[in-house]
Amino acid sequence: FILKKILIRFFIMNIKKIILIITSILLLFAISYNFKFGETAKNENVFVVGTSLDYPPYEFIDAKTGQAAGFDIDLVHEIAERLGKNLIIKNMSFSSLIFGLLTGDIDVIASGISPTERRAKLVAFSDKYLTGVPFVVLSKVDTLQPKSMQDLYAKSVAVNTGYITDMYMANQHPNVELIRLDSPAESFLALQTGVVDAFVTSPHTAQTFLQNVSNPKDFFVMQIPDTGEICALAVAKNNEQLLKQINEALHAMSIDGTLEQIKVKWGF
Repeated sequence: FILKKILIRFFIMNIKKIILIITSILLLFAISYNFKFGETAKNENVFVVGTSLDYPPYEFIDAKTGQAAGFDIDLVHEIAERLGKNLIIKNMSFSSLIFGLLTGDIDVIASGISPTERRAKLVAFSDKYLTGVPFVVLSKVDTLQPKSMQDLYAKSVAVNTGYITDMYMANQHPNVELIRLDSPAESFLALQTGVVDAFVTSPHTAQTFLQNVSNPKDFFVMQIPDTGEICALAVAKNNEQLLKQINEALHAMSIDGTLEQIKVKWGF
């Protein structure tokens, strides 16, 4: 009986491995197929942008209109108009955006994404449209008022999974206990309720949340020196034509002042 159970368990484990291998092969085939043939099957007049609508003021759902809003949303609306394309916004989890780009589900990522060497192996980045935005530590005044990053050691600190702040904290401050949450809203709630001691994020995201609480003076903000959030758009590596068009649009927007107007509108 025991031998039978062992054999059944061994069989199930191997079946799972086989299914995983087959799934991986099919995924690689789908990505390869898209790289070779995807461009001819797409509607050239449609501009499908993937974003994660949980990162104000970069992108979020406007409570009054129920529509996508924010800095990145205005940016891609302007680019789509200049390229003569119909814009479609797809709301996705941040961690699935690059996968969506690789499989051809979206044409562009516009979600406050920062170029990194690791990401650049998978996707192509446009010219930067935001630079030099330092990270901040957000905490509650009565719990923690850090003067340096060392004050966070042995503390529980919220970051958002896959965000540039997550990568920074993991690489530069391994002594900090990181609590990875899906969205900035979840992280801020965790801070408010005392689940975590601090939240590392962009200053604009912190400012947006503090503008919407009744007691902003209850929170402490410390800027992290020698950091800077750089943002760009991402496209598939094989889509060189679209990348060129986006860069030309960004350059024109910078020259005629449109990009600066969007920055001012959203507090950048």
